[in-house]
Amino acid sequence: MSKPEFVGREAVLEQRGQTPQWRFAGFVAGDGDADVLASDPIIAGDELVGYVTLGRNASRGREAARAQLFGYRDGGARDPVRD
Repeated sequence: MSKPEFVGREAVLEQRGQTPQWRFAGFVAGDGDADVLASDPIIAGDELVGYVTLGRNASRGREAARAQLFGYRDGGARDPVRD
């Protein structure tokens, strides 16, 4: 790492290359009827992979046909977009 010394540098170097426990990700859910609330589960297939931290329901904006949400997902879970 070429960045100069900073508090926590050793911890960053230790974690480098490891799979993170949680990943912050954006999702699109439902068919326009989904009501998304904080702490709702994020499910991929039949597997619980995380929890919602912020959601925007489709009914709150004409530009959104489906619910948009952000949340933390299990860092080790399969990523359907990348895998």
